[in-house]
Amino acid sequence: MTSSATSPDTSAPLLVLCGAENLLHIVLGQEGAVLHAETIHCPGASVTVLAPAIARILAAHRIATTNLGGIAAVCGPGSFTGLRITLATVAGLGVGAQIPMAGLELHRLLAAQVPCPGRLWVATYARAHMVYAQRFEHGRPTRPVRPLSHQEFRAHVEAQPGLAVGSGIRRLELPDTVTALPTLFDTPWPGTLMAAAATAAFHRHPPAPLYLRPSDAEENLPAIAQARGLSEAEARRHIPEFVDLPPLS
Repeated sequence: MTSSATSPDTSAPLLVLCGAENLLHIVLGQEGAVLHAETIHCPGASVTVLAPAIARILAAHRIATTNLGGIAAVCGPGSFTGLRITLATVAGLGVGAQIPMAGLELHRLLAAQVPCPGRLWVATYARAHMVYAQRFEHGRPTRPVRPLSHQEFRAHVEAQPGLAVGSGIRRLELPDTVTALPTLFDTPWPGTLMAAAATAAFHRHPPAPLYLRPSDAEENLPAIAQARGLSEAEARRHIPEFVDLPPLS
């Protein structure tokens, strides 16, 4: 399977999906303009909602799947289930209909919506007492996004204050030197998704998910393996190892 990039038909419609958090976003656009956008609140139910919604939207605009110029999806970080469902949908449509595919990063999308001349912290919900954090300076990321505990994140923003945005900041107390932006900025807007897709690198193979921590199932692997009559070592052989991540600075 080749990893070389391919250019989508810029005159053909683009479909963009985001299921990284509780809201499911479906955006259809063409030549940079948004033709149709839907935001559906369906936590835990996107598997039953996404495919019918796409079919309905394409039918309403009389667009066949094979006529799409490209399909993109947010690849993370975010909900393991939401990412799997949206990326599996991209893979099914893209590979099946030979449509170029692209992956988008959630934190870069959120940062693109903030006209911030200085420092911006983007922190999205990872799990209880944990966020996915990334620092931006003048609109550019300074490090890859990293999972941090609330205490670790607070220590970083105390040392390097600025603006903050994302679902992760709503569950913790920020220092007075940090300005939390309104919740309007916590989710990618249709225009943001379409603009990012229009300039993304498309490929003939599906985008990979951006997983930054083991899933809850992996952390509970000993108990799960025992319940299925497996040893932990046997169960772990079926799980890819996570690489060590450098610290966020």
